[in-house]
Amino acid sequence: MRSFMVAGKNVYTSGEVKDKAIVFLHGNSLDAQTFKYQFQFLHGMPLVAFDLPGHGLSKKASDAAKTYSIPGYINSLEEVIHELGIRDFILAGHSLGGHIAIEATEKLKGIKGLLIMGTPPITIPPKMEEMFFPNPAAGILFKETVMEEEALEFAKNLIIQDSGHLKLLSSSVLKTDGAARVNLGASLGQGLFQDELAIIHKLTIPVAVLHGQQDAIVNPEYFRYLNTSALWEEKVHYIPGAAHMPQIEQPEETSKLIRKFYSFVFRT
Repeated sequence: MRSFMVAGKNVYTSGEVKDKAIVFLHGNSLDAQTFKYQFQFLHGMPLVAFDLPGHGLSKKASDAAKTYSIPGYINSLEEVIHELGIRDFILAGHSLGGHIAIEATEKLKGIKGLLIMGTPPITIPPKMEEMFFPNPAAGILFKETVMEEEALEFAKNLIIQDSGHLKLLSSSVLKTDGAARVNLGASLGQGLFQDELAIIHKLTIPVAVLHGQQDAIVNPEYFRYLNTSALWEEKVHYIPGAAHMPQIEQPEETSKLIRKFYSFVFRT
């Protein structure tokens, strides 16, 4: 696993990523380190993960209103893919990263498969009360200034038990540019998102959905709307012993599913 900067974005790669890569996209106020276990369990596979602008070690946006939105993040993703010369790949997004990945399928070439975790595909108009459980801690996701105790409380809602992850998650929240949260919320309020459920239903590439069985943020009942023939193995894959972050709580099981999906997509 190596890291380097691409147009102000901190990028991690493993293996030769030009062909048959997996490109990971992290969630709101998190960073690419949330996929660190996948780089261990999927060692030797072509993997890419990067910190979205204003997150992790990436630079803050010079134009917050333009960059900190789903369309802006798709542009950042496109830059990374172009600079690395990636030709065909699976987009794997967690939470906000999943929304970015879904909408990116409308713009980017070379996507051979879509994998989402902890992501309820949004509709127009959004069914917010069906997509998410009521959770006061999630309010920080659109708040500019977050106190240490708020970040910790939010992190506690992402996982079932600490296991050393709370510090990683809360520090990621505190490192994030507050303008990223505020402008993302504003962009969503302005309707700068697409009908993601409709996008998925039109896709001809395979779509994998992984979900922590004890997620306290996303309501799994919402996935009943995913009645598409593109759904991999015709089901949502629920991961026991995990909440909103199966990739760090159950990294081995999550990585096994990712590897299996990869083999299905690329027929390896």
